[in-house]
Amino acid sequence: MSSNNFSIKSDEYQMIPVFEDNLISNARLNVPLKTQYYADSTSNLGNGGVFSGTARDTLGRYTKFRAIAFNDQASAASGFVIQQSADGSTNWRTTKTASVSASTVATLVEADIILRYVRVQLTNGATPTTSLDIKSSLA
Repeated sequence: MSSNNFSIKSDEYQMIPVFEDNLISNARLNVPLKTQYYADSTSNLGNGGVFSGTARDTLGRYTKFRAIAFNDQASAASGFVIQQSADGSTNWRTTKTASVSASTVATLVEADIILRYVRVQLTNGATPTTSLDIKSSLA
């Protein structure tokens, strides 16, 4: 039986026919998508307020989740986190943490994707914000 080597580039996870000799079968290829960018929140938070981002379904296509935050007030200690979940609704597990300093450079957190769903969460510190910007990406 001969073996054919080939590569396929696609922007979608799809079923494709695979031909080897005279046999045809369907193969599922796990093809990574282009980087996806999200504007998560610009809504201000009160003292101790919490923003929990949308659960992003990675569909098994992405390997990294990144989030960046700029806040004019300090976050709670280790209050900027990436969380992951197997089902997207319960049992969120924190996989990366950082503290956001007031009005300085934006803070970046990055995590390897292990579970199917990811989200970003920010817990504000003691002073209400007047300027907040949280963005994330799947890559």
